[in-house]
Amino acid sequence: MFSGSFDLSGVALGPFPLLSLPSLLLGRVPASPAEEPVVRGDQLSFHDEAGRVWTAVLAAGGAVQSWSLAEGGAPSIWWGHNDDWVILSDRERDVQVRWREVLLEPLDGEPVRLERPAAYRLGPCRSPALPTPASGVPSPGGSPSGRSS
Repeated sequence: MFSGSFDLSGVALGPFPLLSLPSLLLGRVPASPAEEPVVRGDQLSFHDEAGRVWTAVLAAGGAVQSWSLAEGGAPSIWWGHNDDWVILSDRERDVQVRWREVLLEPLDGEPVRLERPAAYRLGPCRSPALPTPASGVPSPGGSPSGRSS
């Protein structure tokens, strides 16, 4: 059993927090404009809060076909489709992630934004001071109380 903690800051594709995963999987640009976006033909560009430049290529219906992120004036990350694959490529870290959509269902609306739980705090895994789930659902590798036997 793992009994420590680990730092995700060094994980590849680090500019994207874990909470942006639904946006990445659904083909959304995982950032919000800090100013009004500029639209030129089928391209939309904007600066985010960190001053990075995002550019998206849009289909006729407004769906994102591809997007790129530029930092310091140079392109660093690209997301798009190639045949049946969806590709997220980080040039700076020399990492590429590919996946295929095997099931596509229409959404009733935008996905609910993931938020950190109010009681969230950092601590080592399996710390006895962490609260136990109130749902009675067993935690991974443990009993409903959150304790392993």
